Amino acid sequence: CILAPDMVLLLSYEARKERNGVLLCLRNDKEKTVSNEKIEELIEKVSRIYPEQELRMTDTVVNHLVYEEEREQEVYKKLDEFASSELVITDRLHGMIFAYITKTPCIVLNSKSHKLKGVYEWMKDCVFVVFAENVKAVENIAVTFRAQKWVKTKEMRSDEKFIKMQES
Repeated sequence: CILAPDMVLLLSYEARKERNGVLLCLRNDKEKTVSNEKIEELIEKVSRIYPEQELRMTDTVVNHLVYEEEREQEVYKKLDEFASSELVITDRLHGMIFAYITKTPCIVLNSKSHKLKGVYEWMKDCVFVVFAENVKAVENIAVTFRAQKWVKTKEMRSDEKFIKMQES
């Protein structure tokens, strides 16, 4: 018997991408809690912290029909997108989970969904996924992540931790 807060956490994924850019995966539906003004502020602050990095927007919801035989490929395509990012900022449950699976440093913004905080509590000891209550906290965490170099061990699985090393 396996206990997991979400079945997606059982996916096995080996990152094959070089990390580059910052990925914003933010809600744009009725559960959205971050205003457009705060998103613009967030983009401005993150752009100053990661000036040489491209900022990309994504969502965990695709806006096209995915046939059953294409589902696995579609999920791994999304995981590749997360794995190729230096940093993910998200307020979506599966955005946080995808970052966790791909071992991508992630800042999780609080949302209306209690599920986000609940699943985060399950993985809160993970050093590369950090919960932020507001945009100001995101800025502080992003500065900390930027000052770190993230190195993974050879046999690391998604339930193991990253080893942090200071950049030289």
